[in-house]
Amino acid sequence: MEQKLIPIYAERKEGASGYTIYLDRSSNKVYRAFHKEYNQVTYWIIFALALGLLRAISGVYLTEFPILIKLLIVILIGGVGISIGKTLHNNYTGNLVEIYINDLEIKELIEKGMKLIKREIIITSILLIISLILAVLFIVFSWIIWLVFTLMLFAIIGVLLNSISIQKLNLFKDYSQ
Repeated sequence: MEQKLIPIYAERKEGASGYTIYLDRSSNKVYRAFHKEYNQVTYWIIFALALGLLRAISGVYLTEFPILIKLLIVILIGGVGISIGKTLHNNYTGNLVEIYINDLEIKELIEKGMKLIKREIIITSILLIISLILAVLFIVFSWIIWLVFTLMLFAIIGVLLNSISIQKLNLFKDYSQ
């Protein structure tokens, strides 16, 4: 039987390695995955390249494409962005290590996670609305910068969607009753 791990709590502190706690609901086992540290040099190189790319394409407009083609491009970019975000999240999360905690500690972690999920849903919803506005701006004005920002926001949404699932919401609902 395949494990269906549900992220119940994540902690990210500045300057410290964060972690995510997962619960296997079928076996009631609990796992911790430490987040990998990312390389600051790589981050700044990618940031500089992104700025250069934005400057290079700032005057590019895709006016010759019909609206239907631009809509298909937006849908494709949305899927690619979410896939990139999910891949980045999976690469950022380390190996799972089983931890042994009692039911009371599991319940405390779930209660902490319930407080965080509301914030995650609100942030994801706001980013989704902004990305859809940017996608409409691309379709209307054909400026490729709007499309690049749409891709970036969908990648962030892809990262956030890893921690929001129906199973997690059902688990929180069960524990809140």
